[in-house]
Amino acid sequence: MADCCGYGSPTPLREADTPCMDRLASIGACGLVDTSMADGEAPGSDFAILSLLGYNPPPRQARGALEAIGIGVTLSERDVAYRCNFIASDGCGIEIENPQWIDSGIVNRLCCCINNAVGMPHMYPIDNSHAVCIFDKSCGRNYAREYEARVKEILSKDVPDNVGVYREKSRITGIRLWGESDKPEYSRFDRCRAAVVCAVPLVRGIAGAIGMDLIVPEGATGGTDTCYQAKIEAALHALRSGYEFVLLHVEAPDAASHDRDRRRKIATIEAIDRHIVSHAVEWISATPDAIVAMTPDHATDVLTGKHSPDPVPFVIAGRSSIPDSVCHFDELSAQQGAFGQIEAQRFMQLLLSSSAG
Repeated sequence: MADCCGYGSPTPLREADTPCMDRLASIGACGLVDTSMADGEAPGSDFAILSLLGYNPPPRQARGALEAIGIGVTLSERDVAYRCNFIASDGCGIEIENPQWIDSGIVNRLCCCINNAVGMPHMYPIDNSHAVCIFDKSCGRNYAREYEARVKEILSKDVPDNVGVYREKSRITGIRLWGESDKPEYSRFDRCRAAVVCAVPLVRGIAGAIGMDLIVPEGATGGTDTCYQAKIEAALHALRSGYEFVLLHVEAPDAASHDRDRRRKIATIEAIDRHIVSHAVEWISATPDAIVAMTPDHATDVLTGKHSPDPVPFVIAGRSSIPDSVCHFDELSAQQGAFGQIEAQRFMQLLLSSSAG
């Protein structure tokens, strides 16, 4: 949801009409949280979300393994998992990674075709444009590059036209493997009874890796077409049913950012405000001990479609909160917040101390 501030124009978050987010900012205390890597590099969502939850994830991201866990793959100690991006060629030598036109049906057929031709490792479809590959460690580290070359050969010869060709001359011609990771070993999130409401496989994998219960509401997609109302209803139902902490994750603004679609990013932010944050504000008013924290896990530059290391705004609000002077929730306004700029691992400490107070 957050963006880069250095272009001289308002960010999508600042431009969007967000009366409920602004209300949350006005009754709570704000700040900026730095979720970047130790070397200042932009974080992946796995690193950023685990950091916000109080963990110290390793610099080498566990993206492949977490996505595998998120789609129900059981990893053994002998497994190595990779995230798989598909590459399309437009027929004129220009390659595009994760083309927008690829859908889950094409991904499923590609995985089936490649698995039939290669056998092992096994490729599992994740969502509309991605997959995960599971290798045995005995294959050796060089095998991932050999596998990419083998898949490129398969896609050039063996894939039926109705699988590999789509939209004029554009065709899926290869894959890129990244996020190499073993079975993750994180301590259990045991501060309280906790659940995660989400649809994105990565975040579902994080829930599984740290022992949080998972709730996937009907209509939640992990895209810009997700059912926002179903997510907040599921979160509030979980809190009323005995959960003490619920992480509600919405991927939609990030998806719009990666597509470099500013208008759609603004629309998703406004939808979150209207369908989710409005209910959170009402819940605070009706529940004496309620605490709501809101933050992006990282910034995504809508101009480049890439993650950014910029710090992101956050607010922590409840009936017992001491408001600061911030009355608009955005990257620039949050700089004036009472919390200042904090490291990601302090975020959960502040949230728990607010709850205890």
